[in-house]
Amino acid sequence: MLIQIIASLLLAFGIFVLWNLFEAKKSDKDAFILLLISLALIIAGGWLLYIATPPFGFLTRKIIGIILTLIGGFLVFVFPGYSLYQLKSYTNAGILIGLFILIIGVYLLVF
Repeated sequence: MLIQIIASLLLAFGIFVLWNLFEAKKSDKDAFILLLISLALIIAGGWLLYIATPPFGFLTRKIIGIILTLIGGFLVFVFPGYSLYQLKSYTNAGILIGLFILIIGVYLLVF
């Protein structure tokens, strides 16, 4: 299970860096470096998820996968939004945690 957590963190950070790359107005050189870093993280995380095997039963994985996918989807797509009472850093933290949970959930559903 530790491998799945590490792989999900790599994927989440890779997607998070890619997401923030489009929001930030960076120069071409900085954007290219961030793009390479995010792609490397995504590929490394995907490879680790591909070779990892979860240690618990099939039905349990699917149920936990559904629950985690729903929670992660909520945090990524519904929770974000900053206004007068919620700072942008809270939105970024919610998206990052949501991506992490969503990737674990989808992995448990698919594999």
